[in-house]
Amino acid sequence: MVTVSALSFMISRYRNAEISVIKLSEVTTFSWDKVYFFGPYTPLSYLEYAVGRSWRSVCFTQIDTLEGYTLLVFTNKQKVVHCLEYPIDSFNFSSLAKYSSGLLIQDALFIR
Repeated sequence: MVTVSALSFMISRYRNAEISVIKLSEVTTFSWDKVYFFGPYTPLSYLEYAVGRSWRSVCFTQIDTLEGYTLLVFTNKQKVVHCLEYPIDSFNFSSLAKYSSGLLIQDALFIR
């Protein structure tokens, strides 16, 4: 699992220049190969288009009505394995929604 607090801790260390790279793979405890980012008010039908129907049994999200959150959707072998609504005021991942095909695990890095 990846929690808001674990990701927030890593982001805090990044902001304080304790680390120079945020690696999403280092805050997850499950197998995944790709991550998708969905900004506020993303229609649920778009989630289904982007990641398939498997999100419905894993994600309990209100991203279609939420302001101030980015939804991170982790997949493994094209099946959704975890979702996380992350507050934009902590770190704004929503600009990554432009990568509609997701980011591979080795590309899910945020570098100064």
